[in-house]
Amino acid sequence: MVNLQSIYRMLCIVPLLAFCLPGFAHTDLEIQIEELSRQIVLSNDDPELYLERGNVYRRHGDWALAASDLDRARFLDANLSLIDWYEGRLALDSGDNAKANKLFSIYINSHPEYAPAWHLRAMARVGLNEYLFASEDFARSITLSDHPGPPLYRSLVLSLFAAGEDYEDSAVLAVKKGLGQFPREISLLGLGVDLLLMKPDLEQALALMIRIPKRSQALAQWRFRSASRACIAGNRETAISGFSALLTPTAENGFRSSGTWQFSQQELEKLIGQPDPETCISAVRELLARQLP
Repeated sequence: MVNLQSIYRMLCIVPLLAFCLPGFAHTDLEIQIEELSRQIVLSNDDPELYLERGNVYRRHGDWALAASDLDRARFLDANLSLIDWYEGRLALDSGDNAKANKLFSIYINSHPEYAPAWHLRAMARVGLNEYLFASEDFARSITLSDHPGPPLYRSLVLSLFAAGEDYEDSAVLAVKKGLGQFPREISLLGLGVDLLLMKPDLEQALALMIRIPKRSQALAQWRFRSASRACIAGNRETAISGFSALLTPTAENGFRSSGTWQFSQQELEKLIGQPDPETCISAVRELLARQLP
């Protein structure tokens, strides 16, 4: 009689089948690492295999092992075309924004038409609080991309806002450019309304607000914007009513938070007690600043 349990144990001795037992469950990335490690042994130190395994280690979150493999790849062939790209991505993921900025700059010098490199250098520059330079990189990435998505436009708008009040008009123009591609993108509409309320340009802010679906208008962030618009327009009673309603949690309004948007009870009570345009504009600016990375 065949002992199935014995056969099962024998099969699981094979390294690539180590996931057979519950305690040896491997992710796809771990299986890739095992296979690349096998290939490296057979190839007698192929630098491109170290480069590839280092990138998989990065994706797995093993920064030290990723750095070791990328260092080895550079030692074996310093002219590898992708070494600066992969080291830049590792630096960005592991929080070394200065190194990432330097490496992506080197890569961009030799690959100036590669949109993702401009995008990732922009992210590194955001991490360095170099918002104006970041905005230039985001804009360049949008220009070079075949299909730039809403998140890229959103990053451009926020970096321009973070660069200072002198660039808020440019941020509004960036919103309009994004909405030209994605007319009903909620995140861009929200940024546009906030920027226009701060100017204040209440007519254009309303023009964006009416694009929002009825269901979304019941959410806390949009009710706050409606109350803020009333406040900035000098409609104190409407503003007080709108801000007061946000103090009561409901299934529809999500209480006082939603994603990157959040407001405290104390801040709402201040607006209820002091619903003047200057206070409300400052509150909108504060909420927008909280959306920065």
